[in-house]
Amino acid sequence: MKCSQCGKGPVLANRIHISRSHVSRRSKRRQKPNVSKRRLNIGGVIQTLCICTKCVRTIAKQLRG
Repeated sequence: MKCSQCGKGPVLANRIHISRSHVSRRSKRRQKPNVSKRRLNIGGVIQTLCICTKCVRTIAKQLRG
């Protein structure tokens, strides 16, 4: 899933196997962003958006101050 606010999506990273000390094997894995569905009031209309937690915190901060 992607964040509909900032566009943050999954990235590829290496999974390091601990079977060897010096020459460790590596395989690819996906790191997914912390995305959740939130209902937000945008311009008087309630919309359901998939937003990452960083954007949720930024929006809450803007509403407070």
